[in-house]
Amino acid sequence: SGDNNVFILHLYNALTALKNKKYPVGSNNIMSTKIVVSRTNPVRASMILVKTKSPLIFKHRTKDGYEHCSVEEANFSEFAKDNINSELSMLNENVDNTIEIIPLKAHKVYDKIFDMTFPASVGTFILKARPDTLTKLLRYGIGGRRGEGYGMIELITEVRDE
Repeated sequence: SGDNNVFILHLYNALTALKNKKYPVGSNNIMSTKIVVSRTNPVRASMILVKTKSPLIFKHRTKDGYEHCSVEEANFSEFAKDNINSELSMLNENVDNTIEIIPLKAHKVYDKIFDMTFPASVGTFILKARPDTLTKLLRYGIGGRRGEGYGMIELITEVRDE
């Protein structure tokens, strides 16, 4: 996922060249059989309804390591907002202080990554922000470990301003 269409095109072409070919990864071999590029149209509303396609992991560094937050925590929305703005800043994107993430039908899950277990959140959420920010979040994903497939969200509908 990403917002750089040229990079996505190069990545798609590189992966297509490897399609149906085995290549070694450690002591195993992997082979891609299907490559799909999904297009995300720009969001025009300032509020959208989304569902998770993979768990959302929100964390921040503390002096003792990392603190994680799931949808069941009282400070989830504020924690997630700070996390999302930090990620936007690292991607050289404009921080949007109007971001809100509101759980609708969501719950906490635990996901194991290697030998570590993390609390995560899955379900449906309302996201409120500037339309350009919402478009970027749909393209980039939200939360931590996006490079490992976490944080993918799917647009259910735009909620139009009245």
